[in-house]
Amino acid sequence: MTIFAVQYLEYTPDIVNLSTEEACIRLKAAFDRLPISIVLIGWNLPLRLLEALANETIRHHARFYRWHPLLTGDGSFIPRREWQTVNLNLEPIAGFQGLPEFTFVCPNRQEVQETVHDHVHEVIRGGLYQGIFLDRIRYPSPSANPINYLTCFCDSCQDAAAKDGLDLIKVKHILLTISKNPQSLRVYLKILLGDDKHLNDGEKIAPEELEAISKYFDFREYSIAHFVKNIADIAQSKGLAVGLDCFSPVLTRMVGQDLTLLDTCCEWIKVILYGHTLGPAGIPYELSNLIRWIKKQNIFQAKEIIEWMSKETGLLLPDTRIDLQNKGLSPETIVFEYKRAQSLVKNTLLPGIELVDIEGVTRLNRHQIMSDLTALHSAGAEGLVLSWDLRHIPYERLELVGKIWG
Repeated sequence: MTIFAVQYLEYTPDIVNLSTEEACIRLKAAFDRLPISIVLIGWNLPLRLLEALANETIRHHARFYRWHPLLTGDGSFIPRREWQTVNLNLEPIAGFQGLPEFTFVCPNRQEVQETVHDHVHEVIRGGLYQGIFLDRIRYPSPSANPINYLTCFCDSCQDAAAKDGLDLIKVKHILLTISKNPQSLRVYLKILLGDDKHLNDGEKIAPEELEAISKYFDFREYSIAHFVKNIADIAQSKGLAVGLDCFSPVLTRMVGQDLTLLDTCCEWIKVILYGHTLGPAGIPYELSNLIRWIKKQNIFQAKEIIEWMSKETGLLLPDTRIDLQNKGLSPETIVFEYKRAQSLVKNTLLPGIELVDIEGVTRLNRHQIMSDLTALHSAGAEGLVLSWDLRHIPYERLELVGKIWG
């Protein structure tokens, strides 16, 4: 059975003005075009909308999930500044465009753990949902500056790391030292891109320093997985299924996600295969940020950067950063990432693809959408998560999914 999930009504301040009738018409139109199995409904919505959409979902024999940003603000949960993740200099890292919904809190802070646990208990009570879809289960991406934007080094992280025998003060010193050495930075970038198997292959960096950095990235992944597991246990104890929103494998090490660890916390995972998005989680966006930073460090000749990154990631990337932004990734590259994710998880894995047009963020066209859909279908994907808000997905694109996926 093919699983189609739709994300619907991501919170925006104008959502309170959306009529119940309008919201239900949009959802019903989607059901008329596709056999949707799961509706992932947004956060901080009026109860009148939630109840009406839950009834519409059940009427079509689908499951109604709470779409919940876990480690960022959601309108009713407002992250305190002192809870934010901090960098090497203990400076809070601002969210994407300063938005609360992209401002991350540290999963190792006890106050965060207690507040988020209580908040999740509150939002899932009442019997509206059959599941919860956990979004923003990561650290903020450091791709734009892998040294200054890497988090977290707060007191709580230092204490938690010390229990695992990891000294974050030492890690900070190592990172600051290697940031001044172009040869050492190459090795650090390999770790950032998930290539811990080929360390110290001719570059000058001490093995114990490499081990400390690698262990720090392991620590971040464990911190996220442990936090998610505790939340998933709460949901599952109430009879709710759990789905997770995860980055593409090429980016997971960078943001503290280990797909194999997270797979133990849920029933299914959406892997974000946004191959044409210039925004957070978009593969072209994250990689082009990293390419831009690498160019400034004089680690490589400019013409060598893409070639090096393609080799390290295993991805067939366009020839230039501009091409990466304008053309995005090929269907073959998107399938490669899907299969890489598939090798890391045992539960259901659903590719998440972008189907919305946002000026300056997504670059979509009919031919590209058809090619990506066809490639994923041919690769044997169990279904799709249509992203990232049904409210803005043109109906003809839903029909295209139905046509290609039968």
